Amino acid sequence: MCFGSGDVDAQPSRAQRQRRENNRRQNIPMQNMSISGPVTPPGQVPALERDNNGLWVQYEQTKLNRQNILAALGYVGQYLHRRGENVTLVAVGGAVNTVVLQSRATTHDVDFFSHIFAQPHLDILREAGLYAIERSSAALSRDWLNNATARMPGVVENIDHLIQTAVAQNVVLMRAPGLTVVAAPWDYSFIKKVSRITQGTGRPYDGADAVAYLHQYIIRTNGNRPITVAQVEGWGKRPARPSRTGPSRGGPGRRR
Repeated sequence: MCFGSGDVDAQPSRAQRQRRENNRRQNIPMQNMSISGPVTPPGQVPALERDNNGLWVQYEQTKLNRQNILAALGYVGQYLHRRGENVTLVAVGGAVNTVVLQSRATTHDVDFFSHIFAQPHLDILREAGLYAIERSSAALSRDWLNNATARMPGVVENIDHLIQTAVAQNVVLMRAPGLTVVAAPWDYSFIKKVSRITQGTGRPYDGADAVAYLHQYIIRTNGNRPITVAQVEGWGKRPARPSRTGPSRGGPGRRR
C-alpha cells in the first residue's frame, strides 16, 4: 500500500470552518417579527395612559381632605355594589393619615393594594374610580384611586399575608355595601416610611408619619406596651404578623 503526501485527509483550517458556519447561518429562513405598541402593566389602577410620544401621562395632583376622600370612596362603593361586587382595599399612606389618624389635613390620593388583578373585576374597579371623578364635588385627579404601591418590594411577594393582617387589624377607613377600605398594618407602614427616609427619598412628612404609625402599633396592636429596638429591626426582615391581642377597631386614633 502506498501512502501519498497529498491533502486528502487534511483538516479544514479555522478560516474554512468559519466560512462554512457563516454559510450555514445564512441559509436559515428569516422569521416574521412584530413589535407591539406600548402596553399598560397588567393589574394597574387606573389603566395608565400614554401621550403621542409614548410617554406616560403625568396626572395633575389635587388636595383631598377627609370629607372629599370619604365622599369619593362612597361613590366607588355605590358603583361596585350596583355591579354586584364586594371589594376590600388596603389603604396605605396619606389616606390613612387624613381619614383615620387625622394627622394630616389633606392628601393627594388613595393608594391601595388588593387581590384584584384579573378581569372583569379589574375593569369594574377602574370604572368605579372614574364614576367617582364624574360625581365628586371636589376635583379628583385621574389617578386619585391607584394601586401603584402594589408593585413595591415587600408587597408583591407578601400581598396575601399583608391583606390578611390588615383585615385582622380592622382599622376601617370606610365600610359600605360593595366596598370596605382598611388601613395597612401599622408595622408595615412604619417600616416603609423609615425605608424611604434612610434611602434618601423621604418627604417632609415621612418622619411624622412614621411616629404616628409606631404610636398606633403600640396602643392598638401591642396593648399599650413598649416595644424593643430588636422588634422594630425584625419588622424590616419579615412581613407583618397578625396580632395575638386581637383586632382593633377603626375610627380616629387617640392623639398623644
